[in-house]
Amino acid sequence: MPKLTKREKILIFVVGIVLMSYVTVQFGVTPLFDRLDTGREELALLTAERNAYEASLAREASLREGNESARRDYADLKATYPAFTANENIDFMLTNLCVRHGLRPISLRIQEPANVAAVTITRPVQETEETDEWGVAEYEEYEESNVEEFVFTKVGATMTLNGSYSSLGDMITTVESMDHIRITTFRYMTHAGGDRDTPNIAVTFEVTLFNDVLKDLL
Repeated sequence: MPKLTKREKILIFVVGIVLMSYVTVQFGVTPLFDRLDTGREELALLTAERNAYEASLAREASLREGNESARRDYADLKATYPAFTANENIDFMLTNLCVRHGLRPISLRIQEPANVAAVTITRPVQETEETDEWGVAEYEEYEESNVEEFVFTKVGATMTLNGSYSSLGDMITTVESMDHIRITTFRYMTHAGGDRDTPNIAVTFEVTLFNDVLKDLL
């Protein structure tokens, strides 16, 4: 076998280095970078899922706090205003108010009630947890469901009363301290030949009643 020249030895050495480098890159470095890219993608996915979950928890806490505040406000309103009731109970309420102040009711006309003060309550849809193909938990974001209801009904009532000026003044003073009843107008109806000390008086009341329509939502 002929002896290799120095040039041939160098060429074989270079070729060997190239082949070793190719094999190292092809079967060592490239798979390593592939695994690194895959790891980065999985890390990004897990980070996104964690952020979504944390955002969901924050959203839930915010909605819970908002609904707790709504419950407190709702309870205060419920304690302040009388519950929605039939016309005969409004008749009794106003008649009792007038009689207590020395005014004699002659007639009463109750108007059609009007719904006012709509409120919107936001409720979250129940969150569900599922697992993806890698066994990683997936969380659905909360969706908002808005419910709008009327919590107040205002009822107008015009009464014709008979009594003194001072009795009317006392009743007006009492009504000014009440949240659910106010006097919108009053008019003296003294006729010629009538008793000017105890005239007939037309008084228009506005009664605010509370509709407990959200008791099952809060």
